[in-house]
Amino acid sequence: MKMKLKTLAAALTASAAMMATAVPAQAAGVPVFDVANINQMIVDYQNQIQQIRQMGDQLKAMTDNGNYAGILSDPTLRSYMNKYLSKGYNDIFEAAAKGDLKALQKVADEIKREDAAKATSMTGKARIEANRLLTRSQMKVSMSQLDSDMQRIGGLMNQINATVNPAQKQDLANTIMAQSSMMQARVAQMQLMFQQAEAEDKAARAQYAAENRAKYRQMQNKQLQQALPNSLFNKRK
Repeated sequence: MKMKLKTLAAALTASAAMMATAVPAQAAGVPVFDVANINQMIVDYQNQIQQIRQMGDQLKAMTDNGNYAGILSDPTLRSYMNKYLSKGYNDIFEAAAKGDLKALQKVADEIKREDAAKATSMTGKARIEANRLLTRSQMKVSMSQLDSDMQRIGGLMNQINATVNPAQKQDLANTIMAQSSMMQARVAQMQLMFQQAEAEDKAARAQYAAENRAKYRQMQNKQLQQALPNSLFNKRK
């Protein structure tokens, strides 16, 4: 997933560079537009738009395809998270469905703060699922923003194809370059988002594994006590 985002960011950067060569030059005060470059740019953007949409489908599949109920099936966990919600929300699902990243981030930050202070009762499994919910919601909002960017670029490309005026083509090309820069920034934000999500997932899974080991040791000790009730070990207990 991380490599896919890096590849996409590189592709968008390359297209922006090509756009600079596609912008019309001035020859004796008359704009000279490189038709071959702009046509190639359009083809490349169309390919990238398809790549972004495919990436969105892959990310949805990796995060339960938006099935929030599957992510937070534990009512105790939901109640635990709900106490950190911003005013106006009664359930974490409401903020997730709305794509309110500020509210979800507040919940995540409070959980991390308690964990750092060793005051949290949240289990490793709960942390894993909470992180998945936040990541899924962030991805939903980011992909929606990218889709809007792509629609705007698609409309601009159609306008470039429809006009024969070099000056208008130049203006449209400049607008596409600006829109491309916004898309690059969004992809960079998505890269950072998933890096943070991966780090949190790793920490949560380590906690989950430690909890399971502790439970296993407790179970072994209990079985030993039951099997050897008169042992010196149990008498010391």
